[in-house]
Amino acid sequence: MTRKKTSKKRKTNKANRKNTLVLISMLLFITVAVGAKCYSIKPKIEQQNRVKAELEEQIKEEQARAKEIVELEKYVSSDAYIEDTAREKLGLAHENEIIFKAE
Repeated sequence: MTRKKTSKKRKTNKANRKNTLVLISMLLFITVAVGAKCYSIKPKIEQQNRVKAELEEQIKEEQARAKEIVELEKYVSSDAYIEDTAREKLGLAHENEIIFKAE
């Protein structure tokens, strides 16, 4: 009886060792695979960060441009713009102004 128990224990121990070895091998394989994938993705992430920075810079430029457009729109709808345009394109002046022309 004792021999059968020890024989079963040995088989169980061998099976446990084999299962443990398989499990460790699988974990090692998964770790290597994940590490390799992370290493291959790193350049792509850096490229995307550069593109993101460029796009953020473009957004800032476009926001500044939009602000200029709003200011220009305010100026175009003002009386000062109308007067300036009348002076430049039509040669008009106020009644009390004297116009000097260069020769």
